[in-house]
Amino acid sequence: MDITEALEQSQPGMVKRLNLAIQKRQLNHRTEQTYLHWISR
Repeated sequence: MDITEALEQSQPGMVKRLNLAIQKRQLNHRTEQTYLHWISR
């Protein structure tokens, strides 16, 4: 089990909410992917 799966199990919808929050800030797509990668580590 990776960290995003563990996070999703402990906090349902958290990864999706993080993704939406990043998109709301209108960051570059590459920055968005980097942040999500950092979270998954």
